[in-house]
Amino acid sequence: MKHIFTLFFCATLVSNIAFGQAPIPNGDFENWSNSSGADHPSGWSTSDQIVTGLPFGLSSPGGVSQEANPANVASGSYSALLNTRGVAIPTLGTVTFAGSMTLGTYGFTLSNFQTTLGGVAYADRPDSIEFSYKYLLPVGAIDSGIVRVNLTRATPHDGTVTVGTATVYAYYSSSFTTTKAKINYFSALDPDTLKIQAQSSAALFMGGADNAQLWLDDMHFTGLDTIFKAYLFPKTSQVVCAGDPIAIRTDEIPGDSYVWFRDGNTLPNTAYKITPAVSGGYSVLVSHEGALYVSDTIYVTVNPLPVVVYSGPQDTVCDNGGTVELSGGIPAGGTYAGTGVRSGVFNPANAPLGDRDIRYTYTDNNGCSATSDNLSFYVAGCSLGVDVLQSYAQINVYPNPAFNTLFITGNNKVVGSKARMYDVQGRLLMVADIQSDQTAVDLSGMSAGCYTLIVSDSANTLLAKAKVVVAR
Repeated sequence: MKHIFTLFFCATLVSNIAFGQAPIPNGDFENWSNSSGADHPSGWSTSDQIVTGLPFGLSSPGGVSQEANPANVASGSYSALLNTRGVAIPTLGTVTFAGSMTLGTYGFTLSNFQTTLGGVAYADRPDSIEFSYKYLLPVGAIDSGIVRVNLTRATPHDGTVTVGTATVYAYYSSSFTTTKAKINYFSALDPDTLKIQAQSSAALFMGGADNAQLWLDDMHFTGLDTIFKAYLFPKTSQVVCAGDPIAIRTDEIPGDSYVWFRDGNTLPNTAYKITPAVSGGYSVLVSHEGALYVSDTIYVTVNPLPVVVYSGPQDTVCDNGGTVELSGGIPAGGTYAGTGVRSGVFNPANAPLGDRDIRYTYTDNNGCSATSDNLSFYVAGCSLGVDVLQSYAQINVYPNPAFNTLFITGNNKVVGSKARMYDVQGRLLMVADIQSDQTAVDLSGMSAGCYTLIVSDSANTLLAKAKVVVAR
């Protein structure tokens, strides 16, 4: 009989060694500390510490507290009580904070109410998380407590990888209930960080039921995930557009080798990840420690990009001219963009002088977009360099710089006058009669450079002069 008992004890010890896992730090909530007037389980940070750390000198709202009443303790001497409370914050009013705690440190940004979870070092792959809870709500309130587990690992090529997660909701229960949830694994890697966050309302800020109460006790892991598997990430089917930088990967483990398949056909890729360019079902065969493992299949749909056309002649517009409504993009229904463009209208006054590109982008029903660029406008400084010498004469010269054509506009006091162009040496190069309110002057025979334009009436009275730049 003694031999049988010894054999049973040894088997039990071996089983515990083989299937045990590192405990959750202070998961029974027996040890407590106080920081800045806020109680918290040792090794955990709480929402109360966030509140007391705000730059308003606020006291702890008591969202997390040590519970010693035996009726509210599942095991040991203490449990953790999480309580949703409204907190009066200057300039913001009353903000509802769920009683919340997390392993390690809590980070918080007031401007956008974003939290970051520090976590603790952890290297095991537990099979499940288990804890006891009691959850009470005010009459008529609808809410739920929540516990999240996140196991991650920092990798050299993929950043921080999610190894496994579990999310457990706590619903109304007037007496302690023990719940257990399996951890959903995404990777065969061992984690290096464990993050656990528990809160008394489903919404951490601004949305929880005031005075929702969650008691937590005896939080621990059970079992170990010991079976190797060829995981794929992402885990679900993907719909992408041609050219999207999507990658399907398995775990990068030194010594492993990889063979990829699309629709059962071998691909030339031998790395741990692949970038699909063609629709199909993708899977990988992993050789790990002398054994072969086949992953699940991820289906990828790669939609083509729409064919987008936007073309047309370049127009010269004045910087002080009117706006131009843009059109001509195919297919219709897209959007225009560029300097000086807003809501499909180009305003030269808001664009620098010179060539201006307009971009037309169209997004199809699959969410795929393509863009076509078009050199659409040359913005000229129409009013630059014009010196009107007679107040009764209204004269404008554009574009400036000019290419092949220069326009001279004016009122009836200008009609009948002459425009003369001189080079920098003062030589007369061209004479044009101004016979209407807009006269086009041909500059095609002139070299690039700076010229002086003088407008005078029939009595040789100088009406205006301007510096004109001819560009080629």
